[in-house]
Amino acid sequence: VAYGILLDFVLRILGGARLSVVGRIATILAWPLEPKVRMGRPKQFAACCGFLFSLCASVAYLVPFPGHVITGATFMGMLAIATGMEGFLDFCLGCVFFKVGIQ
Repeated sequence: VAYGILLDFVLRILGGARLSVVGRIATILAWPLEPKVRMGRPKQFAACCGFLFSLCASVAYLVPFPGHVITGATFMGMLAIATGMEGFLDFCLGCVFFKVGIQ
């Protein structure tokens, strides 16, 4: 699962929701809803953060060291929490970090 998410984040960074498999599925499922227009750069930064978390999780699963499974699961859990906040609460944690970083 971590490798699939990693690949999806790579596609999302390269081409936005057009290339992302998850983005395509979300677009199809959400077609009856009113789209919310968001600024591109904070969302791109959030996708880069997701890429880094899924990359860390994938590396932790691949490289055997003491506690590597727990480390990978922790990174995936943090990614799931951030994604859940975005999906259910409409709160983009990566966008907040982007705003703090540019100030």
